[in-house]
Amino acid sequence: MSVQDVMLRFLQVLKEHSERIFSDTLSAEEWPLYEAYLTRVVERNDKVFDALKD
Repeated sequence: MSVQDVMLRFLQVLKEHSERIFSDTLSAEEWPLYEAYLTRVVERNDKVFDALKD
């Protein structure tokens, strides 16, 4: 299964279980939240992957 196949399947599942899907840019209020959450995800993943290396 290719990455494109996975992405298409993911989009299909989202469409099946969502009322609507839209693509738009983040608002001025959303950007800081996105950046903060992304930082948390990266830090969490670093911890998990570092633990797996040991």
